[in-house]
Amino acid sequence: MLPPPEEDPFEDDEGLTSSVEKHERPFLILQSSTPSRSAFPRGFLWDEGFHLVLINSWNHDIAMDILGSWLDLMNADGWIPREIILGNEARARVPSEFQVQNPEIANPPTLFLLISTLTTSEKATFFPRLLTWFNWFRSSQRGVVPPGAKVANEEVYRWRGKQGIHCLASGLDDYPRAPTSDSELHVDLMTWIVYMAQQMVNVAPEEEKEKLLKIYKDAKSNLMELHYNSTRGVFSDISAAGNSIHEEYHIGYLNILPLLLGVLDPSHPSVGSTLRFMSDPDHLYSEFGLRSLSKSDKLYGQHENYWRGPIWVNMNYLALKSLHQVCNCHSHYKWFSAIYLYTGLQSRRLQR
Repeated sequence: MLPPPEEDPFEDDEGLTSSVEKHERPFLILQSSTPSRSAFPRGFLWDEGFHLVLINSWNHDIAMDILGSWLDLMNADGWIPREIILGNEARARVPSEFQVQNPEIANPPTLFLLISTLTTSEKATFFPRLLTWFNWFRSSQRGVVPPGAKVANEEVYRWRGKQGIHCLASGLDDYPRAPTSDSELHVDLMTWIVYMAQQMVNVAPEEEKEKLLKIYKDAKSNLMELHYNSTRGVFSDISAAGNSIHEEYHIGYLNILPLLLGVLDPSHPSVGSTLRFMSDPDHLYSEFGLRSLSKSDKLYGQHENYWRGPIWVNMNYLALKSLHQVCNCHSHYKWFSAIYLYTGLQSRRLQR
């Protein structure tokens, strides 16, 4: 005899809705590769895409089953919870304040890292849900164009749920950011939107491509126009400061993400400046891999020191992947820098 359904962990007295309506599915089910069965016995949306890159190289069918399982948890609006905590044992390991998931808070869409591996039939199967998820990001995380900004569209974005020094939605929990305000625009979320749009164009049926291509071009234009400082050669979060724009200047994973996700044109100057930061021992380069925050930053190693210096293998994987792509560009300097970085990081990864 089956036990009665457990209480839905995504609904509370304030009415936050479950990721799956109760009348449609009495049990919440997730096939996932958890970060740690003993310490984190639950699915993490931010982690899952990176896990699937590895699983897919071993067994494509299992990777697709896991991808589909996450997409099945999407609610009617397109929201997917960033953590899936199922069962009393799993909930016992999670502080109560993190158990209820807020349907306004996102998480990096790393599942899109699998898009390029989809077969034609899989593209047709997954496209409707991927499009719903993409549209949810564009509506729920929309930001406000700063006064005086010279942009032709409203493709600007801000993570919801940021509190104090923490932006858990971004996956880069304590990475340095500006004080929380409604005028913030986050370069990492902007980059994810560009990346999602790029991948959606590749997976979309012909009748949807033109619309998605316009979104991609608009979002990429704003990424370069609003978030890139050509003098400093760095991408940054920004916020409104009266009629001017404040840049939150740091050098770390957040600021090199446009290169890591491969959304930059190889000929753009930002590629060269990003490579310089990545290869500089006073900034990101170390004998163990790329640091999460520049060694020269005043906040390096401060507070919780979670994303303020420690080296994360998932981001170094993205670095190696993107450097491999940059190696094919025609600029001698960029080619040499990319080769130097790629071989150095690859040898350190194998040694460690």
